[in-house]
Amino acid sequence: MSERLAAPNNFSTMTRGLTLRGDLASRWFGLRGWETQPLDENLGMRIHVDEFRTPSLTVRRIWHTPAALEPVARDADIPVIVLQAAGELLIVSEQETRQSSAEAAKKAGSTAARLASGGSAIFRPAGVRLSADRPTARIEVHARLHGPSQWALDGAVHSTNVAVGGWHFLSSAVNTLLSNDINVEVSSFPLLQSALEFLASAVMSELRPETTPGNVATAATRLRSRADRVMFDRAHDPEFTVGALPEMLGVSHSYLARAYNAAGTTAHRRLGELRARHAVELFRVGADDPKTIAARSGFSSERAMMRALRAAPLVDSVLEND
Repeated sequence: MSERLAAPNNFSTMTRGLTLRGDLASRWFGLRGWETQPLDENLGMRIHVDEFRTPSLTVRRIWHTPAALEPVARDADIPVIVLQAAGELLIVSEQETRQSSAEAAKKAGSTAARLASGGSAIFRPAGVRLSADRPTARIEVHARLHGPSQWALDGAVHSTNVAVGGWHFLSSAVNTLLSNDINVEVSSFPLLQSALEFLASAVMSELRPETTPGNVATAATRLRSRADRVMFDRAHDPEFTVGALPEMLGVSHSYLARAYNAAGTTAHRRLGELRARHAVELFRVGADDPKTIAARSGFSSERAMMRALRAAPLVDSVLEND
């Protein structure tokens, strides 16, 4: 399928199965505010795109060969939400070069993020550089966002490599829109567009929690909840450590530490509690010997498991009966 390479106008357009190579691919990016540089001479610049555009909403699925993308429109201030579908995408904010690591650590966001499949991010296009050293695929959503004014972005990249709930809902809605014949003239379409906007806002809320002074506790609670879900899923893996959490959640080490300090605990202690609870369940059903239970619960050794169990009051009865 082909698309007339003209500047976007005020009418809605649907593009499916568009494949472009070389200068045409670069020109397509240029019309959308990006200057491209291919990173693989053998593959060159090649893209495959499905896209739906209205004056107030743009959603697209895009696959392209390794490339670096620099923003052309420096005044582009509309945030974009990215849902990474395959491969990796490196997002580097201009803050990376203007701001010290100490200053960056004070923010909820980061100056750089490497998205893997299932990851998501939000940023202002004018303030970032994108690059992929291998073929990469993602969903991009430009839409009005609904929610507190405190969600205004500060130039950082807010991201996570955990497929949060909003990722699944928004990606499903975008795929449905791009894979089916949708009549934008029907009276119900504005409501469908609003649904997409609110789904995008849900992803925004997961990536950029409200952090006004009166709501710091809420932001910390949301972050702890996200971290707890990750640790619950990974607790059984002895190779998993809390050191991996900040990158997975798209926050700094100090920001995560403050979130747990606000609850009088640490992420390390919380991981130990989750592993201890899993061990308790295995003890109660008499599943295995202590050494095997320790391994299945994510502990590096039986001794480490016993220390964690003794530190958790809820399991005293298990130790007494052992």
